[in-house]
Amino acid sequence: MKVIERKDDMLAKILKLGVYVVAFIPLVIFSEFLSPFHFGKVIVFRSVVEIMLVFYILLLLTPEGRKKYLPSKSPILWAFAILTAVFGITSMTGIEPYQSFWGTLERMGGWFTFTHYFVFFVILISVFKDRKDWIRLLQVALFVSVLSALYGYLQKTDTDWIIGSGSRSKIFGTIGNAALFAGYMIVSAFLALTMFFSKEATQNTRRFYFAVFLINSFAIFLTGIRGSVLGWVVGVLVLGFLSNSKQIKKFTLIFLLFVIASVGTLYALRNTDFVRHNQYLARYSDISPKTYTIQTRTWAWTAGIDSWNDSAKTILVGYGPENFNYPFSFHFNPKFYKGPGSETLFDRAHNMFIEVLVTMGILGLAAYIFLFTAAFKVLRRLTPEDRGYKIGFIALIIAYMIHNAFIFDTSANFIAFFTVLGFIYFLDPKTSEGAVENKGEVKLSTGLGFLAIIMFLALSIFIYKINIRPVYANYTTTRAIIASWSNDHSTAISKYEEALSYDDVPIKYEIRHRFAKYIIELSNKKGATENPQVIDALNFALEEVEKNIQERPRDYLPLLYSARLHIMSGKGDPNSPHNDKAQKA
Repeated sequence: MKVIERKDDMLAKILKLGVYVVAFIPLVIFSEFLSPFHFGKVIVFRSVVEIMLVFYILLLLTPEGRKKYLPSKSPILWAFAILTAVFGITSMTGIEPYQSFWGTLERMGGWFTFTHYFVFFVILISVFKDRKDWIRLLQVALFVSVLSALYGYLQKTDTDWIIGSGSRSKIFGTIGNAALFAGYMIVSAFLALTMFFSKEATQNTRRFYFAVFLINSFAIFLTGIRGSVLGWVVGVLVLGFLSNSKQIKKFTLIFLLFVIASVGTLYALRNTDFVRHNQYLARYSDISPKTYTIQTRTWAWTAGIDSWNDSAKTILVGYGPENFNYPFSFHFNPKFYKGPGSETLFDRAHNMFIEVLVTMGILGLAAYIFLFTAAFKVLRRLTPEDRGYKIGFIALIIAYMIHNAFIFDTSANFIAFFTVLGFIYFLDPKTSEGAVENKGEVKLSTGLGFLAIIMFLALSIFIYKINIRPVYANYTTTRAIIASWSNDHSTAISKYEEALSYDDVPIKYEIRHRFAKYIIELSNKKGATENPQVIDALNFALEEVEKNIQERPRDYLPLLYSARLHIMSGKGDPNSPHNDKAQKA
């Protein structure tokens, strides 16, 4: 059989390139799409990881690859694998398996996407075997975080090309949500601070790391997210008091006293004009349990936990990932109707620990906590030479856990945090002992080459159906929305119909409701229901919403849209059968 000689690290280099591509994904924004800050990131991430997986399989099919590029056993790897498996199990046993598997358009979560994070992690720890490679990767990740932070700073200006600009009070960088952005900044800021105290840091790199820490830390404060700021403060205190340096401990004590004095002074002056007229001081001084935001979070948590207690099954495996809207609705608190915004739907608990408990049960919460405890276990056994990494990453994880007690994770946060976990895995003396230098040659036979062609052809079809078609559907929907803004309703209806022709994409649920909402608003206009095109669109919208009702029988939202559409259809005709159908819905 013909043998083609190639450099032994060719496939590994391709995989490393893929990892670097992933490092830049937090900057991805699909500005012309629904969910511009999440949809594009996940679509690009999944596609890149799927391509990487094919290359990784090809690498493992070579004898040398199996010897050199299979990950070693580690508590972190086991914890991640268990969490991924539990995610899958609870998705199948949940109240809405389809949503658990695919997630929603707004967040782009779900078990399918989460498996990609696990695959990415396995490839990451398998091909990055040299400390210099890791340092370079982390430096690139920090550089990306600075770009995201600077983008956030520009949101305080009136720069036209910056999405979210206009002197906004809470910046969200390239992440799209202030709280999620704060989480990404926390991981990056403490990663920079950890690298600052590492043994590999030089005078020049220390300047870079410290600059990153300052830039990202200031961005955290500009988000106005109190839970994230609390996490940042506790993280700094943990790092300082764990240090062996008496001088650092002294400065940490001074910092603690400064924080206590600042919080006390700010709270005492909370009712003064100076504090009330400053958007950040006013927010950070408002820490009363009666604060509306704090109350809504508490009500949502209570509704989730009350639903979690409903049965032995929900206690054990929850309602299924991505399904928090169901338990929230089952024990809905009518107090949500009061206050600004009248928040009546929470699709997330805004607390990862409660979120996991309610949607994945005790089984999921145990797996989630195990991931953190595994990281702490590995950090405990680092060598004295790596003490800087040890205390820095302990502080990072604690800060991140505190932040997650008030919000949830999405793609950029996962990418940053799992990259850090990968480096902690690498630092573990028990995993690095078995590392093998990549010397020699890998022989790719013609048979393996033919297999590669088949795999990439299959991958192309897979990516088109799973990733590209939702892109078409999403983009077409936004064309419909834009057309409706200019009152070009004929084009808007046509584009919605085109978008809904992609009836096999996971985001079809949201597109149907977008269309229904648009038709309801259009039907409220004078004389609209006398227009044959609008009447046809009403009937079509009813058909599409009915599909959502059939697919998700326990979801109340499609019923609301159905009732509204029937009301519009029966408008002006007391004898219309639509009126009876509206009441039944």
